[in-house]
Amino acid sequence: MKLSQYLVKNGISQKELSDLLKVSQPTIHKWLYGKSLPSASLETPSCGPLSVLLKHLDLDNTEEDFKSFKEVLRGFWKSKKYQNKEAADWSSWEDIPTAEIRSLIKICKAE
Repeated sequence: MKLSQYLVKNGISQKELSDLLKVSQPTIHKWLYGKSLPSASLETPSCGPLSVLLKHLDLDNTEEDFKSFKEVLRGFWKSKKYQNKEAADWSSWEDIPTAEIRSLIKICKAE
């Protein structure tokens, strides 16, 4: 899969990816358009949808922050921004389906 396809599929902007990788947005642009390639020495943190969501919410992938995330979900439910009855059964970050993570990213971006 090409980088551009990955970004679109996961709802990740060039800016978000650049923040996750700690490189400039123009660098991401160059990668996308074949002007340059990433350095082999680049330490790559996870760039998946969960990482993007965590960044939007200023949370870490920890059990304690998952509890904070559940509070965020309760707020989304009360405000009718996001209502998914299955979310009550999520007990860890791994329980959240990728499609739901993408929906939550869209909500965060809209705020």
